[in-house]
Amino acid sequence: MKRTTIMIAGLALSAAATPLLAGEPLNLYVKGGLVSSQGDTRDMTNKGHGYTLELGYMGAPASWDGLQYRVYGGMVTIPGDSGFSPWLRVDRGNGSETIPYSTYQALTPSQQSGMTVFERKFSYDVRGNFFGFDMIHSVKVGNIPFNVFLGPSLHQWFVTRVNPNEAQGDRNWRAGWRVGLGYPVAKNVEVNLTYVFTEWRSKDAATMPYEKGGNPSRPAYLTLAGAYRF
Repeated sequence: MKRTTIMIAGLALSAAATPLLAGEPLNLYVKGGLVSSQGDTRDMTNKGHGYTLELGYMGAPASWDGLQYRVYGGMVTIPGDSGFSPWLRVDRGNGSETIPYSTYQALTPSQQSGMTVFERKFSYDVRGNFFGFDMIHSVKVGNIPFNVFLGPSLHQWFVTRVNPNEAQGDRNWRAGWRVGLGYPVAKNVEVNLTYVFTEWRSKDAATMPYEKGGNPSRPAYLTLAGAYRF
């Protein structure tokens, strides 16, 4: 995974330097929009929505025969459901049962050691930084123009358990991919739908009880956003 991370970072940096070395004008853009959590992200947050902000620039080298590229960086935030009641699935020697986490906390250390915790469920705030590189191809469906894009990305996740609050996992950069479809509504304005799939794992993934979406975890999300190029 470290090799993949280095390759993606090198690709993004090389693309970032292209317009500077070639003397191309920088087509800067800013993008913001809503996030819909998917897969493990929904399991972690117990919530369906958040927001994202992104900055970057686009280029279209003459030798690329109409293809464009985009180099970008940004952040995404999907708050966890603060009203969710965490629970544990335990075995006290007479079969499995589900108990509230507050009940487990109220037990004495000897009572806790007398049971096996094999599954748990909490709510987490999921926030992250990212940067990456897209290839963009313009197509037409009938007379309607679209921009199809695909590219690798890198993500740094900051995951915090809610009630009780506790930082989780590591903050190493992880590889991801995104694919999307853009619709230009004006000369410098585009609305796009993007799907992002990434990776994140807890520090104690080998020893902690099973947790759907959290052990291991591969966050994914959809964004519906507007971008303005200037």
